[in-house]
Amino acid sequence: LEQLARMLRGRGGADRAVWICAVSVNHHASICGGFGPEPQAGTAAIAAFDRRRRDSITGKVYPLCACATPKHEDHGDECELNKFEE
Repeated sequence: LEQLARMLRGRGGADRAVWICAVSVNHHASICGGFGPEPQAGTAAIAAFDRRRRDSITGKVYPLCACATPKHEDHGDECELNKFEE
């Protein structure tokens, strides 16, 4: 730990606060294969949905993962996304 502190001080990062999540979620078991249900065409919701699925600089739709990991979306015991209290 002291070695890490010395390294951070040497690089000017000793006083910088960061947040580290001690709980990891396997996104390949939940959201990597899609953007969620698409809202109805012609609504304000579809415009917002489309903006969120695109890179804000290039305008290109983010690529989806083609992994074969079984998906456990926002329900059930195997879902990792719904285990945190608000």
